[in-house]
Amino acid sequence: MARRSAFCQYFFPLLCGVGMALLCQATSLRAQTMMNANINGLYLGGHLGVGVGMAGHTTTTGTLGGAQAGYNIQYNSLLIGAEADLTAAGLHAKGYATGSYKQNFLTSLKGRLGYVSGNLMVALQGGLAYTTLAYHDLTGFSDKSVTGYVGGVNLSYALTDKIILRADVLRYEFGKPAFSTRSTPQLPLESNTNLVRAGFDYRL
Repeated sequence: MARRSAFCQYFFPLLCGVGMALLCQATSLRAQTMMNANINGLYLGGHLGVGVGMAGHTTTTGTLGGAQAGYNIQYNSLLIGAEADLTAAGLHAKGYATGSYKQNFLTSLKGRLGYVSGNLMVALQGGLAYTTLAYHDLTGFSDKSVTGYVGGVNLSYALTDKIILRADVLRYEFGKPAFSTRSTPQLPLESNTNLVRAGFDYRL
């Protein structure tokens, strides 16, 4: 009985105190993790990736790299934002007899709607896009500045309070611009581009 009384008097309160301390520490770490997921405000970043698209019935492929800037407004788990990007692209295709097709860069202005859970965020994004397309063969050269639209998905992870890692899958649609050379007075080519890119954002 004396041993049991000593346990109840000394060790049980001590164990309860240690348990409460550990619980408080775990709660504090969880709160810090949730703070790291704050992605409010202005950010700048960069990206690298690959692209695959279509020019008429021919596949275009190439690598790409660029920069992006945007602003996020986060309310609990809901995120609303806007982002502009500029991507240098070496997308090209050969397959029209002696002709070739090239896409040098892409730029877009997108709206973003996302869901934040812990340090992760997934967002739908879409908006307006602009690019330059060029076709040339042995008889001439034709280039076009084309507007279209873009849509896709973004997955981001807050590595720190300032640095956010990201991956994007995007599809650009530019309609059916017509190119003209001496041998092909009118060559309409349905043009689209699919990008997979990875990068980072830095919160200012």
